[in-house]
Parts: sequence; C-alpha cells; structure tokens
Amino acid sequence: MSDERSTERLVGRLAGDLAPVRPIAPLHRQALAVFAAWAATTLGATLLFGPAHPLDVIARGAVSASFVGLLGLLAPASLALGLASRIPGRERVGWLAAAVGAAALLGLGCVALALGDAAFATPFAQCERCALRSVVLAVPAGLVAGLFARRGAPWRPGLAGAAVALGAAAAGGFLVHLGCPRTDASHWLVGHALAPLAAAVVLGLTVGAIARWRTP
Repeated sequence: MSDERSTERLVGRLAGDLAPVRPIAPLHRQALAVFAAWAATTLGATLLFGPAHPLDVIARGAVSASFVGLLGLLAPASLALGLASRIPGRERVGWLAAAVGAAALLGLGCVALALGDAAFATPFAQCERCALRSVVLAVPAGLVAGLFARRGAPWRPGLAGAAVALGAAAAGGFLVHLGCPRTDASHWLVGHALAPLAAAVVLGLTVGAIARWRTP
C-alpha cells in the first residue's frame, strides 16, 4: 500500500470522528426569537390572568413606575448579556448589556433602601403567588434563550446561565407587576423582583456549572 493511500485513509478516519459543526445564529435572530417567546407569554398571561393595565400601574406612583422601568431594563439587558457572552465577537454588546443590567439592579437596590423599614413589611406568604407566577412566566423566554446559549461558544457558561435566567425572571416579574392589583410596595419588591430574581440566579448558576462540568 502506498504512503499516499495510507495518508488518505488516515485523514478519512480522523474526519469521520469529528462532530458536525453547528453554526451560531446571529445575535439579532436570537433576540427576535426570545422576544417572540416573551410576546407569546404575554398573550397567554392576558388570556389566563386578564389584561394588564400599564397606565394604572404607573399612575400608582413613582415606586410602582420604577418597577416597570427597572424590570423592563433588566430583562432585555440580562438576556442580551447571556446570549452575547456565547457569541465570538460580541464582547462590546455584552459589556453594554452588563452595564445596563447592573444599573437596573442598582436601581432596585435604591428602591429597597428608599422604602426603609417598609421594604419587607409584607409577609413572604403573601408574595409567594406572584413570585411563583413570575417564575412560570419566565420559562418560555428562558428556554428559548437557554437553547441558543447552549449552542454557543464553549466559554463562560456560568455567566450565560445566570444572565439568561435573571433576564427571563425579570421579564416574568415585569408581566406580573403590570397585572397585579396589590398596592403595597413591599409586595412588589419581594414578589415581583427579589424572590424570582434570586431563584433565577441560583438556577442559572447551577445550570452553568453543570454545563461547564460536561464541557470536554
């Protein structure tokens, strides 16, 4: 057998062991798919829980309006960070999204400080329903974003998992806040923000750790 034929067979065997390469979808397509999932969730929430009344929520005062704005910023920023962190060449988008998300989290912290002793005046038992609803409404957008993140580059799985989960939970809390009839700010803080966001971060970090452990 000639050396040339032996080399061809060796190359063929090596190529046969390679896994097919799956291209990473562009960031704007990923964002559109996640937004479509969130829009479908909004429609489902409207059918199940009744229509949202954003103007009434804003009319309740500055604290209520701040939750609309801060959760509305945190959701797309965190989702963008999670997706961009898995796409080579999208570092600038990731840094910008991280800055916006950090500002939104800082804003939530400022709201909690401004409420003072009233920040946790409402028992958590009265916030569980909204917190659970926020997590449930986060699932569709979180799953779509998580699938895109899973197919991305092999680096930063922990950051991607935490950011995607945080953004999805913020989107769920945003929808819940728009439809919640409660008027106590401590309920908004705990039920619409802190509890679902904390649960999402723990879940996201866990998924990211598993992904890092399974990465060869």
